[in-house]
Amino acid sequence: MKGKVLILTSGMLVLFAASNGDVKEESQNKFSEILSPRISYATGTSIKDVKVTTQVLNVRQKPTTNSKRLSQVRVGQVYTVYDQSGSWYKIRTGSITGWIHGDYVMAIPTKNYPEIKVTATRLNVRLKPTINSYRISQVSKGQKFKPIDEQNGWYKINTGKVTGWVHGDYVQKASTEKPDKPKPPTGTDTELKVTAVKLNVRTGPSTSYRRISQVSKGQKFKAIDEKNGWYKINTGKVTGWVHGGYVEKIKVEKPTEPENPDVPDKELPKEIIIDTPILNVRTGPSTNYTRIFQVYEGRKYKPLDEKNGWYKIDTGKLTGWIHGGYVKKIEGETEPEKPEKPKEELEDIIITKDKEVTYINDTLNIKVEAVGSENVEYEYLVKVPNGEFTKLKNYSTTNSINYTPKNSGTYTIKVNARIKGTTEVISKQITHTVKDALQQINISKDKQKDTYINVPVTITALSDMGNVEYEYFVKRNDGSWKKQKDYSLDNTLVFTPTQRGNYIFRVNARIKGTTRVVTSEIAHSVVGNIIYQNINYSKSFQDFLLTQMNKNPQTDKYGYGWTTANLPDVDKYLNPENFIQNSDREYSYDIIGQLKITTPILNVRESNTTSTPVVDQVEGGQVYTILGEKDGWYQINTGKAAGWIHGGYVSTSYRANSNTSLFDKMTVTASVLNVRESYTTSTSVIDQVKYGEVYKPIEEHNGWYKIDTGKVVGWVHGGYLKGEEEAHTVSRGETGNLYSIKVDAAVLNVRNKPSESGSLLSRVKADEIYIVLGEQNGWYKIKVNGIVGWVSGDYTSNSNKAPQEMYQFLVLSGSSGLDASQLNNILKGKGILEGKGAAFIEASRKYNINEIYLISHALLETGYGKSTLATGVKVNGKIVYNMYGIGAYDSNPIGGGSQYAYNSGWFTPEQAIIGGAKFISEKYVNNPNYKQDTLYKMKWNPDSPGVHQYATDIGWASKQTRKIKELYELCDDYTLRFEIPKYGVKN
Repeated sequence: MKGKVLILTSGMLVLFAASNGDVKEESQNKFSEILSPRISYATGTSIKDVKVTTQVLNVRQKPTTNSKRLSQVRVGQVYTVYDQSGSWYKIRTGSITGWIHGDYVMAIPTKNYPEIKVTATRLNVRLKPTINSYRISQVSKGQKFKPIDEQNGWYKINTGKVTGWVHGDYVQKASTEKPDKPKPPTGTDTELKVTAVKLNVRTGPSTSYRRISQVSKGQKFKAIDEKNGWYKINTGKVTGWVHGGYVEKIKVEKPTEPENPDVPDKELPKEIIIDTPILNVRTGPSTNYTRIFQVYEGRKYKPLDEKNGWYKIDTGKLTGWIHGGYVKKIEGETEPEKPEKPKEELEDIIITKDKEVTYINDTLNIKVEAVGSENVEYEYLVKVPNGEFTKLKNYSTTNSINYTPKNSGTYTIKVNARIKGTTEVISKQITHTVKDALQQINISKDKQKDTYINVPVTITALSDMGNVEYEYFVKRNDGSWKKQKDYSLDNTLVFTPTQRGNYIFRVNARIKGTTRVVTSEIAHSVVGNIIYQNINYSKSFQDFLLTQMNKNPQTDKYGYGWTTANLPDVDKYLNPENFIQNSDREYSYDIIGQLKITTPILNVRESNTTSTPVVDQVEGGQVYTILGEKDGWYQINTGKAAGWIHGGYVSTSYRANSNTSLFDKMTVTASVLNVRESYTTSTSVIDQVKYGEVYKPIEEHNGWYKIDTGKVVGWVHGGYLKGEEEAHTVSRGETGNLYSIKVDAAVLNVRNKPSESGSLLSRVKADEIYIVLGEQNGWYKIKVNGIVGWVSGDYTSNSNKAPQEMYQFLVLSGSSGLDASQLNNILKGKGILEGKGAAFIEASRKYNINEIYLISHALLETGYGKSTLATGVKVNGKIVYNMYGIGAYDSNPIGGGSQYAYNSGWFTPEQAIIGGAKFISEKYVNNPNYKQDTLYKMKWNPDSPGVHQYATDIGWASKQTRKIKELYELCDDYTLRFEIPKYGVKN
């Protein structure tokens, strides 16, 4: 069937028709030029011509990308600009006026040509600058025009209705006189004769251009143009290029008459009248020529020429040929015209798509434009790869449809179009390639819970397709994305965070060799590896301190063996705030100490050393109030002199200052008890209280208590009251997460603000570890010996360690999280313990006790795995092992320890490791009554102060921390859990 294009412009209607088989790229280019807005309209004046430089460019309703898209133009097409708004140009394409963006076009420079005047009686205006091009209008002698362009002796002009080309031989510059009738040109044109059996006709002068037709051997054609050994010809159906190697040149005489003679040679009717409802107007006197217009029954025209029964007429819009069999000749007066509305006809449809190639699950938009009618309805069908056509949408006036292919391959979209209410259908189809594409990826991480700084996290990406490459990015908190790994087939990323924060991992994936990318993200939190929980005790620190002081605490720090520890030294080791950097709680106490002389005569010296003078002497049994304590000496006042006595010759006792150690409530035990004005029986009775009544004491003095009866405030004697304290309670409190830094500089200043201009508060040294209390502008807030200040982060590094003094609060129950290989690294070179990491892990698992603590204990008791008990002792013919020194009493350590091992069945090192862990767990760490699962609890037992304490040495817990810290620092990936005691405050 015929493919047709209808072009409607202001004051002009042009209709072209051509065989579908012939209308390839050449025809499309010809139609694009016809549709090109290089035709001037009465509504606007041309600003400049522009050429499209991108493959496809949207034409929009308004000069903005948010505006509706009306049409599209393609690369190489040239359009006239009628208006401009910013970077946008207003153009006309066919019947559509819209806006295109200036970034995708190139302005065509124009010259200022002199005005020309037509010298021929009638001069053809052609579509292109060649006599073989379509004639689209005529101009008359004497008319003047301003040329728009000039090419090969032709001038491009605008007639007011159309824009086209006129031959320069029939015009003269308006300022130059030229004969009205030029001398006809003479000479020869080149005619070509095909010598090949079949010769391809292409859209351009190269084999890389598309084939649009073929010609046969012996056929002759006139050469329109020549380029690089190729000739441009018109076959009668298409215009294209053939290779000069398969044609021969034939010389022919050029016509001596001009292309548009003024006076026809034939006798023509005065007028003709159309005698059929609709009659086609063609470009030449044959049905083989293209139809360019239609005229209607009753219309009258003056014939311009006649050839082979065809008449050449001027419709007023264009000049063409009509068949004489459908007209009547009129020699005289004619009847008035009886125009009749022609039948509406759909000439063609043009199908476009918004993407050349898509991937699976991409949405493709198909758009249809009708040529020749607006009252059109469309039906859409699709043929999937290796399938049949199925309907997508029934007939409707919707001229576009979205379709989402689900598989790869070549799809065919078919559109049936018809004028609404009719049955005659035009069908067109378009193919589309869909490529395989990655649809989704799943990413996972090997650590499901929060991890700590310097602990690697592995991100793994998985897809259900092969040959996939991955790209990895990471972002911390609200920072920017940072690429970790470029595209590769490796689907894992191992990332080691060096800072706390909330991290997002992004993975981009694509099939190798493609550009379609699928993205997925996963979040992960990195925290400091120091976890703490406060353990709240209802009793005050003063109450705990009093209890410990009256249990004769021992120390060896004074240099003369084990002796009773002074109050300030017990306070130093008992007070947890002295070892915690992330707390600012302070404890105070008001305690009175007394001592009793235990030797007959004791010197009182000027100072706390035997090298100072004796200022007095005291006798056995005498009791004194302790005024001061230092390094095992006590300060007293004898009444004659104040001085110091040695603590090795006294016994001590402590009590709270009366007003700081009142009972929570007191119950009256007498039938009636007087309330007096003051704390003596010589003062007046002001009220009475009765048996069983309960009061809260306000103050105490010499055994008397001040109370409020509700009527008066007075004093009652404590001998008739029973004091009661609220039950001691223990509860779990605040939990948190900490991280630390290590000092890298030899000495680093601690300042009072995060700036080098801050005042110097203290200094810290290389390799020291500090808990971070805050961050600001690259500075870290830390606590040093009770002083809080700032250090520059430029001289520190992130750490997964804790300060050594904190390890006495390390939770010893549960696992450290280390594996056997890490434990074996610790045990390397440790005698019989070497390679026994799995045994310690089993002991931890079975008895809920920390492996690092067990190893530390074992190394201490076995002399790093080389003691006699560790390497084996024969008992009753069997070799036994003891790794923790259990039962090894000072009087006979080898005998006692080996017999205990024999009785317990520890006949291998592994049995000794696991069995000994049971003893430690049941006696202390997991004891149901005491639950002493930190070194601090084992020493001080704050749940039940004063009983079941592992050691009398006040410094025992602190002394154990060095070895445990050293062992942890031999490992990489571990978690430190601490329980920090928080004592009540006495009101």
